[in-house]
Amino acid sequence: MAVLTVQRALSWSAALVVLLAAPAAARAVTISPLPGTPDASPQTQISILGAPASEISSVSVIGSRSGAHGGRLEPYSTGTGASFVLGRALDPGERVQVVARVSGRAAGTTFTVARPVPWVFAASTKHPAARPGYVQRFISDPSLQPPAV
Repeated sequence: MAVLTVQRALSWSAALVVLLAAPAAARAVTISPLPGTPDASPQTQISILGAPASEISSVSVIGSRSGAHGGRLEPYSTGTGASFVLGRALDPGERVQVVARVSGRAAGTTFTVARPVPWVFAASTKHPAARPGYVQRFISDPSLQPPAV
């Protein structure tokens, strides 16, 4: 019985030595906006998740119309990644390629910037007063008079 216990202990310690000696597995890194995103904001930030900011050696952002973009890396307080904050906005409708070097490995994404729809607000008009019976009344706040639906 004592021999089996010693053999098990030796096999467990051998397995532990192998695990400790093995190189750490490469971390999975996610870059956002995710690949294929069709509607990123022109003011988007590039999020790099899965490794501390200290392991991010470079970030390259190139717009199909606006060209190369500089920026600054802002680490997350959780230590799980960082945001690359662009120095200037991306152009609407352009495709953007991002490559980040994290722990010596390249990770990337390609996405499209949305084309914002121009919205023109009409000049405000004064609405006619609501007719009695067409509004709701509330005891808790008599000044509220939303239309009855």
